[in-house]
Amino acid sequence: MMRVTFCNRLNIEERPHIAPRIHYTHSRRLNLKIFIDYQPSKISNPQKKQDVDWRINLEGDSATVSHMREIIVSEIITYLRQRVRSGFKALSFMDILALADMRSIH
Repeated sequence: MMRVTFCNRLNIEERPHIAPRIHYTHSRRLNLKIFIDYQPSKISNPQKKQDVDWRINLEGDSATVSHMREIIVSEIITYLRQRVRSGFKALSFMDILALADMRSIH
């Protein structure tokens, strides 16, 4: 079964010997790359609440990253909330990978 969405901004970037990362495509004219990376939970006790197993990484010159960090993170969180519509607090990296794997309809 193929899943589709309109204008998917998430793209999977495969990397050898490392977990894949998800590239977030933004529409700004900035030399800024945005990735969502897998970050394994450090909690060893299964009875405790799991932390988020993903993080947002911005790559670019330091002035651009520091200036745009809050704006971009807010934009990505809003985008992901709209895509999942419910259960954002339980959103895992595998869920984001599934969103990125959807075919984009333009």
